[in-house]
Amino acid sequence: MDMIDIEVFIQVVERKSMNKVASFLHISQSAVSSRIANLEVELDSVLFIRSNSGVTLTMNGRKFYCSAVKAYNMIHKGIKNMKESKEDKHVINIGITESLVHNILPSVSSIIHNYPTLEWKILTGRSKDLIFQIESNELDIALINDDPILVDKDIEKTTIFEEKIMLIGPAHYRKNWRSLQYFIQESTFVLLEKGMPLRNVVDNQIFKPLNIYPKKRIEVNTTELLKEFVSNSIGFTFMPLSSLWQESVVTEKQDLPKGDRRIFQVMDLEVIHPYQKCVCIYPPSVNKTISNISDLLKKELMNNIQLYKSQSEWII
Repeated sequence: MDMIDIEVFIQVVERKSMNKVASFLHISQSAVSSRIANLEVELDSVLFIRSNSGVTLTMNGRKFYCSAVKAYNMIHKGIKNMKESKEDKHVINIGITESLVHNILPSVSSIIHNYPTLEWKILTGRSKDLIFQIESNELDIALINDDPILVDKDIEKTTIFEEKIMLIGPAHYRKNWRSLQYFIQESTFVLLEKGMPLRNVVDNQIFKPLNIYPKKRIEVNTTELLKEFVSNSIGFTFMPLSSLWQESVVTEKQDLPKGDRRIFQVMDLEVIHPYQKCVCIYPPSVNKTISNISDLLKKELMNNIQLYKSQSEWII
């Protein structure tokens, strides 16, 4: 098995046709078939189901595809790094989970000024996607909400900050529930999709301990949608206060501020104390530059958090 075998296999999966792969790679169809057949012999598994309409993966084929893509990306990342090193061109690839972008970008911007000779690539995505990109060496650093799947990953992790999860409601709402359990059960809640880090926190640290689940709920896939639904009085949600750093927030005892910005009411859960961690993750073997940048990010973020904490009694 060599890199060409892996590339041919991946292309066949993605194009679902050996003829199309042969044309794309400028090799004969028989060469494509031969390489796939040799892979199946070496792996002692049938990877594809052949038919007149093309090919589809078997169960073993799907398992091998995940490993093949990771290996292929890691090797190409290594080749790319070697070429960039020879050219004295250093690129830092940073991933930021969508819900943390507004909080983290100011810190990243200040660090970029400290390393003027580096080229920077910043992208956003879901935590699980960024974890995969760290594993495949597509990213040097990722800043995400802590996720239980990191326990089984060969990835380094350092906690940047930890904060309470608050009950977030429309600005004009006035708390009048008999109990938190009754309120959750009878109110409409806007929640992130199952499997997303914040949703895991809500399910495991709020709903499960209280042994209650809202009867009426709306699922969305971004924190921005959470805020939009709540600001339009469609429902309530649970969210770390850092997600509202760019918004106007009030407690039930405060008057509403004037202006056109969205306003959210923040309420403490009182009987339980859910929290979420923001973590910095990176591959187990990193160079000194990446290590220094990771430390600087943590320092800059902590400074920003302390500044915000001085302006709010709610964040911890």
